[in-house]
Amino acid sequence: MGALTGEISRAAKGRVRFEILIARRGIGLSMATAILIVLYPEEFTVYDVCVCNVLNDFWNIGNSATTDKIWKEYVRFRDAVRQNAPRQLSLRGKDRWLWGQDVAEQLKRDIDNGFKRREG
Repeated sequence: MGALTGEISRAAKGRVRFEILIARRGIGLSMATAILIVLYPEEFTVYDVCVCNVLNDFWNIGNSATTDKIWKEYVRFRDAVRQNAPRQLSLRGKDRWLWGQDVAEQLKRDIDNGFKRREG
């Protein structure tokens, strides 16, 4: 892990840091962004399906064919996170807030449904 974090810290730009994990190391988008937010919390946000649900977009950006396309869509996702959560929160706080919105909506649906399991 030390070699990986050293390689990331030597990268001059966020995009290169992102590419190190996604393209060079083959790490998936969710895990890559989870690593990057620990090191650069003001530059990266976690890619999470719950946040995608609240934003009503971005569910498949990790499946894009090229790293360039993934990066461009991730930047759009990050911008949407910044724009759709309370202004006073940090970027990390914003993704947590959006994640909480999805969890709260799911809980409301479960309560309304009497916590019945959905059949396949």
